[in-house]
Amino acid sequence: MKLKVFFNSLSPSQILVFWFFITISVGFILLLLPFSTVNGISPIDSLFTATSATCVTGLIVVDTPTKFTLFGKIVILALIQAGGLGIMTISTFFMLIVGRRIGLRDRVLLQENLNQNRIGGLLRLLLDVVKYTLIFEVLGIVLFFFSFSRRFSYDYAFWLSIFHSVSAFCNAGFSLFSDSFIRYKSDVYINSVLAFLIVSGGLGFAVLTEIDIRKRIRWSALSLQAKIVFTTTFILLLLGTILLRLGEAGHFSSLRIYSEGTKWLTSFFQSVTARTAGFNTVPIGSLATPALLILMLLMFIGGSPGSTAGGVKTVTAAVIFLYVKALISGKREVAVFKRKIKDEVIGRSLAIVSLSLLFVFSISFLLTFTEHGDSLTEIMFETISAFGTVGLSMGITPHLSAIGKFLITITMFTGRLGPLTIFMALYGKEERLLYKYPEEDISVG
Repeated sequence: MKLKVFFNSLSPSQILVFWFFITISVGFILLLLPFSTVNGISPIDSLFTATSATCVTGLIVVDTPTKFTLFGKIVILALIQAGGLGIMTISTFFMLIVGRRIGLRDRVLLQENLNQNRIGGLLRLLLDVVKYTLIFEVLGIVLFFFSFSRRFSYDYAFWLSIFHSVSAFCNAGFSLFSDSFIRYKSDVYINSVLAFLIVSGGLGFAVLTEIDIRKRIRWSALSLQAKIVFTTTFILLLLGTILLRLGEAGHFSSLRIYSEGTKWLTSFFQSVTARTAGFNTVPIGSLATPALLILMLLMFIGGSPGSTAGGVKTVTAAVIFLYVKALISGKREVAVFKRKIKDEVIGRSLAIVSLSLLFVFSISFLLTFTEHGDSLTEIMFETISAFGTVGLSMGITPHLSAIGKFLITITMFTGRLGPLTIFMALYGKEERLLYKYPEEDISVG
């Protein structure tokens, strides 16, 4: 009874944070078990790995394929799936299976977890989330198996296909290859399968539900959310590929990449994976500075709302861009695709970006005190990667101090749930004022 009273006293944001904390704690304990690792693991490394998997980040302090046993790898895979789908999504789905009634409070929690604005139709969206996850992950397993079965035994190829399909669709970035996918940097097929799963997982489940392969998709029939997501995703992938190719011009030879086709393939894949996936086909620490700056921008933006990806999200970035454009043009309203964007959405977007920049700066500032041997570029890259739940690293992750690992752990947790959700959870329940103060004009800028 006391536990029920405790939960009823929590806001939806606080419950969401609580369940993620519980899931990470369970993973932390399981990974500490002696049969989870080959030679044991320290508590801080176990906490880091459990958080990285649950928050679908992919940053690792120990080598996943060689450090963990089969049981440990299954635990990591389960945490990735739970974190990718969302804890409340999974729990609500099982409540439906056992026939429990889904009340208003459960719907509000699901709304918070799926990043939706409306409560209506959430249960149908929930079933679609599970359906599309199964479809894409099974498809990924089949596509991967075609390639892996030619290189490995059938049973091991099947295990590799399962792990990497789930990891790719959930934008986790965990790999059973010690070099991630560097060995496949010239393999168009593997790169294409990975990119397909990463982009699909990063579009957002609400957007995926609008796509029906059995019917002809009409642009005019899509929601404003879907139009913004598709447009922004395409622009970021295209510009990311071009800018990374230009940023690495004259530098590819140091990466032992000489084919023009491989150069473009490498640029395209890094543009895709920076959208919070975390796989890499080249050593990130060997990239030129312009390329690193482009990757940091892409990592900070991340995927789309209600997806398995992190970052401030594509729609948030698009709204900020449209808002600035409207101000420059002298327009009073922010509109796109013949639809006006609500002032509340603009305010929320500004809050998300502001809090995110403040958080990234604060963690980076603290890391400069704890990680003396690392450059500011390496620290900033690591922090943005953790915040965007990307998993790319310039190679400093395994060498972080205990305090540094803890700070990055907090960053991954905050990045997955979103800084706005975290601060709302810390603040408590929403307080509605019954009065208004008089307005007064001030000068800014």
